[in-house]
Formats: sequence, C-alpha cells, structure tokens
Amino acid sequence: MPELPPRIGHHRILGALESGFLCDVYRAETEGIGRGVVLKVLRTAAGKVSASHRRFEREARLLSGLRHPNVVELLDFDEGVAGERPPHMVLEYVEGASLGEVLARTPRLSPEEAAAIGLEIARGLAYAHARGVVHRDVKPGNVLIGRTGQQADSSHDRIVVKVSDFGIALEGAEDSEAGDAVGTPAFMAPEQLLGEVVDHRADQFALGIVLYQMLAGARPFDGDDGRPAIQRVRRDPPRPFRQQGVVVPRGIERIAMRCLGKRPADRYDSTDDLVQELTTFLAERLTADLSPLHRRVLSRAGFLDERRSVREESIDPARARRAPLRPRAVPLRPTVAGIVACAIAMLGGGVALELRHARANKAALASGSPLAEHGPAGYVRVLCRPWARVSIDGTEVDTTPIGRLLRVRPGRHVFTFKHPQATEKRAVEVGVDQTVTVEVVLPVPQPAHPDEFLPPPVPSSSASASASASQKPESVPSTLAPLDGGP
Repeated sequence: MPELPPRIGHHRILGALESGFLCDVYRAETEGIGRGVVLKVLRTAAGKVSASHRRFEREARLLSGLRHPNVVELLDFDEGVAGERPPHMVLEYVEGASLGEVLARTPRLSPEEAAAIGLEIARGLAYAHARGVVHRDVKPGNVLIGRTGQQADSSHDRIVVKVSDFGIALEGAEDSEAGDAVGTPAFMAPEQLLGEVVDHRADQFALGIVLYQMLAGARPFDGDDGRPAIQRVRRDPPRPFRQQGVVVPRGIERIAMRCLGKRPADRYDSTDDLVQELTTFLAERLTADLSPLHRRVLSRAGFLDERRSVREESIDPARARRAPLRPRAVPLRPTVAGIVACAIAMLGGGVALELRHARANKAALASGSPLAEHGPAGYVRVLCRPWARVSIDGTEVDTTPIGRLLRVRPGRHVFTFKHPQATEKRAVEVGVDQTVTVEVVLPVPQPAHPDEFLPPPVPSSSASASASASQKPESVPSTLAPLDGGP
C-alpha cells in the first residue's frame, strides 16, 4: 500500500481500504459538508491517452448511468490534473463489510440469509442487465453489506446489499463480441473462461457460485485432484449440497443449480426471472424488509454493533431553550369523571380480551393440537440460533430451521426450544390472521455441529446402505428438471 495522501481534491483521506495493480481505494470525507465517501484513485501516470485511463473513465461513465438501491452509486468523477491530483471516482460509502469478509468469519449462512443477500444482488444485476451492462466479475469481494450515508434519517439503520466494482463490465454492443477471458477464474462461467461470447447469463453463473458458497461454506467446483479450476468448471457438475454436509430447502437448491448450468441456455432467460424465484422462495418465510436478516449476518460476523440499532430520539435545541411550561388549573369534576369512564372501559376491554383468549385456548385443548388445520388461525415465524427442537404447548412440531410459517390456533401458546446444551421457553400471544415472529438465540458457547443452523445429520438406519453411499458418488439432478418437494 502506498503512502497515505492527506487529501485528494476537496476530500480529506481517512484511511486505506484496498490497493490494486491499477487503483487505490480510500475512505475519505468531503471537506465542508463532512460526508463520508470512498475514493477510487487511478495509480498510473501515463496520461489520459493510456489504456488504463480510458478503462477507468469508461467505468465512471458506465456507473453514472446506473441508479439503483442495490448498485454502488457514483457521486462524482474527476479526470485529474497532472502534478496536482490523480484521476479519481467518488463513490458512496457503505458502512459494514464485503460479503467476502463476512464469509471469512462465518462461512455458512442460513438459507433465508443467503437467499436474502442473493435476491438483492440479483436485483442490482437485473437492473444493470436491462440497460445492457454485464458485470463479468460478480464475487463476494464485490458485494457490500451495510449502511450508507445517503439514507434518510428514518432509515439510517437499514442494512442494504450493493454490487460494486464495474471495472471490467461490458456495455451495449460489446456484449455480442468474443474476447479475452477476463474476470476472477473461480467465479467465471464456462463460456467466459473460454473467451467466448458472454451476456447476462454469465453473471447468473457467478451469482450461482456465490449463492452456493453462502449455503455450503465452499464453492461448487473446488477440489484437490490436481486439475486446473477451469477444467472442473467446464466438465464437472456442481457437487450436491449433501456431499458438503448441508441440507438446504429444495427451492433454494433448485435456484442455485439452475444458475450453475453449463450452457447459458440452461440458466434463466432473464435475470428478472431469477429475482422472481428468489422472491417466491422468501415470500413464505419473511416480510418484504430484508434488513433484519442482513443485520443479523453482519452482527454475527462481528461487523455491526447491535446497540447502534437502538437510537435515542434527538431533542430539538430550539424547543429545549423555550421557557418552562407553567402549570394550569384543571377542573376537578370533569377529570374525575373521565378517569372513571376510562377505568370502566379498560376493565370491560380486559374482560372481553380474557374471555376471547380463554375460548381460543379451550378450543386448542379440545382439538389436542396447537396447530390449526382449519378455521381461524394466526401465524408464527420461528428463528432460532443454533438449531433446536420446537414444541408448542408441550407438543413437538418441528426442528429448526423451519422454512414456513406455523399456523396456530389464536390465543396464548408456550414455545419451547430444546438443544442438547440449552432450553428456552417463550410465551406468545397470537391473534386471528396475525403474524408473530419468535427469535431465540440459545446460550450455547460452541455449536455442537459445525453448522450452527442445522441439527447433526441423522445416521442411516442401514449400515450397508451407508457404506455403499460413501463409495458411490451421488448423482446430480438436471438443472432443467424441477425437483420435488415444494419451492
């Protein structure tokens, strides 16, 4: 890393973020307004006629046409002045970490967390693809997760996912031309590795690898057989998740495997279709706000202080300087009458509420199950880390992660979470057509299993079947054929 300059243009340098062959990346602050930004600075001194300068300027021009919540925004561009300041881009600052940094600390994410991050990446890529831009270097290091300084005060604690670094992106008519194999080999599609024609489906392949890595903790074509990575990507099918010791919902497995199709025709015709499938997968598991999942990922990896999400209300200095309020006489009789009326209303409402809960609990006990198959019901979303067996009112219903909403009878229920090292109980009040989220973090010092979200694998009941399975590799389902078992 070169020596840190004190300032570039009208930006004060706060620290170094990254150093590459052509560019240095700094965290900076805009003088005068104090806005946090990122400066991407071209290192070459060859002048504006050099290929590196043309490429740098082209990246800035391309980014200037992209305005999307899931794409890092270009705030300004300075072509530089010889002897005074180098060419540099001013980009929005994302306070958090790259997905690569997150995966270095927490190699596996839960299916919902991985799908939520994948969905926001896909949204950013779909927007770029609709404008004829192919990124060509989608990888965890080019995905940022965190807060941005451009958010309004009301959404300051909202965590977003943004695609960054369009340095080797293709635009417009260039998409139809073959060329050199550029990109990061471990995330390049087969046609991209061969220097063939690439389009938006090459980005889908890279996103498939990212999605697979978030779920499995390893890439689908990694191996130690001595063959170059390019051969494994071109010839080998992606390893099934089961061979990685991971069980994931069929819906997200189908999405990842389709993105990893060897031929572009095996992938999605449009990245919008990929966005829709990820949205459908998450629809029964989450609300539209993905920020809590992103916050959980950053917090678990140590990049976010959860206490910052609880903000104190600011005090208006103008109001604080006003003269203190003087007490005013209040007629006693109307006040007493009002208090009595409110007390009667509250008592009546409380009695009605208790009667309603009693009727709901009585119906649940009569049926013998807290789950509601028919009639009025409420819904409970269960989030637990690490895994646990979940019981409702003493009846065991499932083991986390539970990829659906639990349909329960209206009323009060006691949820019990049992793990070999801890047990927790939560009392939950559920109304008709109400959705309640129960999130539990069990006090387990170390997960009993390497994947803290999933229970230990159940051994096969047949030793011979287990032995034959270990000798014969599992077949890989077609990336085109639908898998059974729901979304």
